[in-house]
This record gives sequence, structure tokens and C-alpha cells, in this order.
Amino acid sequence: MMYKAIIWGCEYTYSTFFDSIYKEVEAGRLEILGITGENTIYKSINGYSFIKKEQLKDMDFDFIIAAVSEYILPDIYNEAELMGIEKSKFIRADVFVVSKFNIDKYMRLRKNPVSIISLNCWGGIAYHRLNLEFRSPTINLLFSPADFIKFCLNLPEYLKYDLRLNYMQYISTLKYKYPVMKLNDIDIRFNHYYSIPDAVDKWQRRSKKINYDNILVIMHTTNESQLENFEKIPYRKLCFTSFKSNVTDTMYLPKEKNLEYFQIVNGTVLGKVQAFDIFNLLLGEGEFLNCEFK
Repeated sequence: MMYKAIIWGCEYTYSTFFDSIYKEVEAGRLEILGITGENTIYKSINGYSFIKKEQLKDMDFDFIIAAVSEYILPDIYNEAELMGIEKSKFIRADVFVVSKFNIDKYMRLRKNPVSIISLNCWGGIAYHRLNLEFRSPTINLLFSPADFIKFCLNLPEYLKYDLRLNYMQYISTLKYKYPVMKLNDIDIRFNHYYSIPDAVDKWQRRSKKINYDNILVIMHTTNESQLENFEKIPYRKLCFTSFKSNVTDTMYLPKEKNLEYFQIVNGTVLGKVQAFDIFNLLLGEGEFLNCEFK
């Protein structure tokens, strides 16, 4: 399928990501209809017509590529909304540089959203890196592996319970306290939240967005005994292990000196560790492994 897009932005961010965007044009998957932005001195850029922003509401396109700095994105979204263009019509330009990017696969992820249920912030990192809507409550928080497996084994049942405060945990390195909440009989560390109401609100709103037809469970462990219960999780899943295992749905990811294991695991989605094709992994199709470790 050929997608039609407008590029919004023609300054530094545009020049940084244009070549990656153009690869999709060369592959025959993308047509750029024109470019718009604040600077109106242009008639055309790289052979593409410069379009006045007010013309966008009358144009037929599939999405807008936001080639602007992330800190001004909210202003762009607000401006577009006044023209009747929803935020969901935008894709950040930096997504095009993610390894193995393919607009067909990416649009399928947007049309059938995957709910990443993750032990730590791996899922939140993936959603942000790919500019996808958060369709999971497990964003910016942390479980113990044992509690996480219990949670995943009975996901709909656990989500019927209300969160309640267990205690506040102080982080000496960051000098703030975060809430550790109880969900029935398990603990959840909301370690990126300062406020209890904010943690509860985000949990409740994102829980309602779970796509139960497309769930991917992501966790990691350094304890082989935890794999017995991991195997029972009734969803598509992947567990990173610091040891080699023949258990299905595990991936060996060796430890590195001077790094906590969660840092190595999170590095796989940040692009610091070349472990897999993120698109094939999230779509659940094809071979997703990129490498073989010693």
C-alpha cells in the first residue's frame, strides 16, 4: 500500500530525518504530498511543494510527519486540532530512524494496537520510541518477577481491584519518594511517579485501553526457577534471561559488567543492544532476533 503524507517542519529536525523518511519513498511505500511549517519563504523543498498550513484541512492524506523538536510538539498538535486534524494523524519523524522501520508494519501496529504488559518500564520505552499510544497500565512502574507473573496469570481479575497505598519509598539518588501500591496481594512500585493520585489515575485510564486481542508480555529474570510459572502465562510473551534456556518464549541476553540487568534489558528497546527487530516482535510475525550472543 502507498501511504500519502505531509511533512510538518522544515528546519533542523527535518534535515536530520529526511533521508530516513525518503527511504520509504524509494521503497514505494510512501508519497510525500508536500511540506508545511512556520517558515513561508519556500516555494519548494527537495522537489516537494511548500503548502500553507491552512490548506491541510482540505487535503487528502493518511498522516502528517512531525519533523519538529519534541518540546514544541504539543503546540503543533494544538494548532492542528484547531484545523480539525486530530493528534492521531501525526507520526514523529524520529520513528523513521528506528532499525528495520517499515511504514506498512508500523501502520499495522497503529491500526491494531499491541498492549505491552511489562515487568518494568520496557513497555513505556517502546511506546515512546515508536510514538505509539500507551495501551497498557504498566508504564513507568516496576513489579517483582514473582508478583508480575501472578499479575499476568490473572490479568482481568487483578484489574478489577483498586490500588491502595502500601508505603512511600525514598530514592536517595533522585531525592524523592514514590508510592508503592497494593493491588490485592501484589506490590507495584510506581517509581516514576511523585503523586499517588497521578499514579492511580494513569493506571485506571490505561487499564481501560488494553487490547485483550493483542497482548504481549515482556519480562526478564536471572532466576531459572521463575520460568516454570512464566510458561503458564496465557498470552504472547517473551522473557529475557541471563542464562541459556530451552524454555519456549525466552531470549538469552547475557549480563555485562558494571550494568544492572534491567539496564541491559531496557537497552534492547533503546537501541543500545542490537537484539531484535522491534516491529516483528510487536507484530508477532516472522523472525525477530537480530543477533546471537556468546
